Amino acid sequence: MAPQQSGSAVELSTILQCGENAGLIHFLQERAERLATFPRTQAQPPGDVDGVHPDIVIRLWNELASVLPEKCQWVLLGTPILVRLDTAVVFAFGVGMSYCLRLPPHLYAEAIQADYESSRGDLNLNEIGTGWLFGKFLDLERQWCLAAHESASI
Repeated sequence: MAPQQSGSAVELSTILQCGENAGLIHFLQERAERLATFPRTQAQPPGDVDGVHPDIVIRLWNELASVLPEKCQWVLLGTPILVRLDTAVVFAFGVGMSYCLRLPPHLYAEAIQADYESSRGDLNLNEIGTGWLFGKFLDLERQWCLAAHESASI
């Protein structure tokens, strides 16, 4: 389940400085600070990535990433992500029992009409940036992930 390395890996500082990631970085920094106050216990699943369920990591890194033309799996501030290597734009991440995708506008509109959500509980993805929504473990999301990767070309 560990991220696979690519010959053209992006630098962490590039991901952190990419303007497209600003809202997500702010959210992840606040989340990391909250998680740091909870000590890790031996009861946590071995695949747990700072509060992200192992099934979510598998969905992102193995299933959705399987359609991508390059290895995009990273851990950013303790969170599993998918990032386009040449632009450093993050287009998917896991949180708790959920994963989120950043879709191009035409697919975002289609997803909202298909009852996908951009807000759950106290997490409003619109505060992170445009185009973000929660995944539903449906097969069509593989093609959406590929489209998200392509649209992350800035």
